[in-house]
Amino acid sequence: MKEISKNFELRYISHDAHANGETDFKGETSTLSTDERINYLNEYARLMPNMFEDFSLTEEVVTLDEAKEYLKKIKPQQKPGIRNRISLDDNWKWVGCNAKEKKTHIDLSSGRVDVKKQDWRCFIEFTLGENVSYSGAVFSFGSAATAGFGKDGRLYYVADGKTYSCDKSEAWKLKFELDFVNRRWNLYADDKLVTDFVEFTDREVDSASYFTVSKDIVSGVWGVGYHRLTESAFEPFSIETFIDEDFSEDIDITGWNDEGYDDAAWTCGTLPIVHGGERYAGQDIYMRRTVYIEDIAPYTELYLESLTPGGEVYINGRLAAFIKDECCHKVDVSEYIRKGENLFAVRVYADKIKDVDKMTHTNADLYTGWFAGRMHLDLLPEIYIDDVFSYTESIDEDSATQKVRVSVKTVRGTASGKTVEHEISACIMPWFPEEGEVCADAVWSTRTTPDMAEETEGTLVVNNPMLWTTDTPHLYEIVVKLKNSKGEVTDDYVITTGIRTVSQEEGIFRINGKPELLRAPLLFGSRPPLDKIAAWEKCPPAEYYVQEMLMLKKMNGNGFRMSVHDERIGGINDPRICELADQMGVMLVWQTTTWLRITSATNINYDELKACIKQVRNHSSIVIWQPMNHPSWKNWDTIMRVYHMLYDAIAPIDPSRLVSPAADSRRMRPRWDDGLTDFGGNKCDSCDPIWQNKLFCRGNMDYISGYGNEWSALREWPHVKKEHLPNWMESTEYIPSYLDSKNMSYFNFEHDEIIGQPCWDVHKGKPEYQLYSYEKDYDEGSIGRGLGFDEWLTSQAWQALGAYESIVKSRWLDYDGLCWCNFRGGQNTVTYQKALIDYYGQPKLAYYIHQMAFQNVLACSGNVDIVYGPEDTIPVIVLNIGGEKTVCVKVEVVSEDNKVVYEADYINIRLPEGRTVTKVADVSLPKLPDGLYSLRYIVLE
Repeated sequence: MKEISKNFELRYISHDAHANGETDFKGETSTLSTDERINYLNEYARLMPNMFEDFSLTEEVVTLDEAKEYLKKIKPQQKPGIRNRISLDDNWKWVGCNAKEKKTHIDLSSGRVDVKKQDWRCFIEFTLGENVSYSGAVFSFGSAATAGFGKDGRLYYVADGKTYSCDKSEAWKLKFELDFVNRRWNLYADDKLVTDFVEFTDREVDSASYFTVSKDIVSGVWGVGYHRLTESAFEPFSIETFIDEDFSEDIDITGWNDEGYDDAAWTCGTLPIVHGGERYAGQDIYMRRTVYIEDIAPYTELYLESLTPGGEVYINGRLAAFIKDECCHKVDVSEYIRKGENLFAVRVYADKIKDVDKMTHTNADLYTGWFAGRMHLDLLPEIYIDDVFSYTESIDEDSATQKVRVSVKTVRGTASGKTVEHEISACIMPWFPEEGEVCADAVWSTRTTPDMAEETEGTLVVNNPMLWTTDTPHLYEIVVKLKNSKGEVTDDYVITTGIRTVSQEEGIFRINGKPELLRAPLLFGSRPPLDKIAAWEKCPPAEYYVQEMLMLKKMNGNGFRMSVHDERIGGINDPRICELADQMGVMLVWQTTTWLRITSATNINYDELKACIKQVRNHSSIVIWQPMNHPSWKNWDTIMRVYHMLYDAIAPIDPSRLVSPAADSRRMRPRWDDGLTDFGGNKCDSCDPIWQNKLFCRGNMDYISGYGNEWSALREWPHVKKEHLPNWMESTEYIPSYLDSKNMSYFNFEHDEIIGQPCWDVHKGKPEYQLYSYEKDYDEGSIGRGLGFDEWLTSQAWQALGAYESIVKSRWLDYDGLCWCNFRGGQNTVTYQKALIDYYGQPKLAYYIHQMAFQNVLACSGNVDIVYGPEDTIPVIVLNIGGEKTVCVKVEVVSEDNKVVYEADYINIRLPEGRTVTKVADVSLPKLPDGLYSLRYIVLE
């Protein structure tokens, strides 16, 4: 037998009869004092490391270097073989520029430069010049921090008046991080930490308003100040660049889109090209490159993945496209192209969040990144393939039926004699992880009509298909070719996709017909470092996506719910995410650029929604479209109208996935599953059939243990008494109808909202160091008192405990998916503390708890009893996801001094296939001394 699962729970054992029955951690049936709850959490934190390999709260789960290495393994998307496609991703020259502003250079001749007074937290960074003498160079920020190079060339720093030498002789960059609250600082040399929060050079100083440098030693100086804000708990501090000098000359942007313009001083770049953050406020992106066209085609189309938030495209000096939204665009540029060299010049507008659109989770840096996504140019015949969409219609025991929809378009003005019937051929072959031979093909005909697109559909039957799952993410290449009446191949179109179905038969979320549990924390956009938190909100380097997916897989997660937002309206539609997720085996709940966070549900831009869906719909990793987060709804009639509009927009272009109109049903005050009972439990005469349409699924934000909730709500869930309802919940009485539905799946799209303070050692010297979350007061409701900064591990233990008990109970209640809010921290300018992964990549205890609770097979107790009384038994159950298994379950009870005081083995336990719950036994414990005991569950197959 082999061990396939291990788990542990911590419980008090008591002789007090009041502890009989399900005892709350804190709540109606609790027998614990606040001190006992704190003791429980501290013991929980002490025991957890024993359950996990490579346990650490200070090391990154996955480093960016590891992610970059993995990124090298990702196969690039296939390109057409016949179509003349010119990639425009490389060889751009670009610059960020605000034409209205002129530079004013600082004077370093005296060695001292005055700056805006800094008296809270800040950093200053010195870039050293090339071919200069380091010997004797000194750098300081006021009298708070001093570093330099001795006569021997070795780096030194001064702390509390004492000089310390470092094992470094040269550097190209020095960075001081200063904390005037604690009067300590960090020194970085070439981005490596040299000093760890040492005392100020002068311990008495509480501010600085100048810096000094040795003459002619630096080529750049950059400083950012942070000012503590107290007006709103959501905005902890401001961010302001107080010095930014690289001694470069102003760039004259006049004539930037002309062929004769000199762009030699511009930066070389590869798409996507991103700019942003308050440091570059107001600087539009200007881009240029040339494209050689050997022969003019009848039709030339420019593909723009995204120009966010909008921009202009010039070809050979003429305006070819004006873009005013963030979705994908395909632009007819035929009249602007000439034979030979062509100049492409692109301008992307700078962006800033308007005060009226700021969200409670918006970062202090309001200059969310603006960017140009990937581009290519297609030189096409008069009749060409406009689009291909493929999806799996059905999977049988030994074959799969793959539908291929092909849209063929004819250029406006094409002569009628040329619009004869054309032939379409399609073939499919394995592509990832290994390429293979054609395994199915089909041929059919299509008509052609000038200035119109004609859509037809063919069928590919694949025998013994390799299905796409998160464990085995097999992908296929589909090649579609277009032949004219002479039998000549005139165009082709290539996509990669997986053979897989998404469905909800019998009310259960299924992949390829098999029950699945969606384990998909929220993916927000905030990523380090802090000076890039705004710039990379919507378009980070690809290695960050890879890093997050690798961290997710190590956590036993299998998906992400996309939730990138900084405004009431707007999300992302980055195809790189699903390209990576396809190959890495990650399911996605997809948002699009017209995503609504909190506004009227009628504000969706349906044309933009359709454009976004068409752009990414071939990616098998996307399993649910989710156009909204938690919008406001006027009434039931409005809800039904929006459902119809969503159906009319999505169903014709993609019938193959589920649609969750919004992540949070509460704000609808929804009807029960059958539609014939209203929110208040009153019977209704009828309901629009759209409420039961098989395209739609159900979803909610059931924060059972979050927002300061007492344990009583978890114990009673889903039939929660009114006096125990979580904050902002009016009722839970409709939820059982969703869980019991035989038609619709039910997801918890934000399960539990519990903060866990970070390991503060990681944040020393950073502006967010030892700042409370805006939700810190919730601990008093759930634990009994607030937790101090020195109790950060206790805080993480409460987050982990609430997460574990909610996940396990949700699994035995048969939820279809659980999405913790959120995965990586960073929102609210790095003070949002609900995340499982710290802003800088370190795991919290709740990350490990998810790893444990998300195991496919999990033995655990079948209630949420925290204190076992003299008459209590342990109802041992096993949760299973997957095939049928026969297992043995070992239960151990271990005392605080690590002695096994009870053990039992249960053999030949049959676990049915699917997503199942199996009762093992009601375990009666022997009489044991009062105290804390850990219960260990081991499952052997």
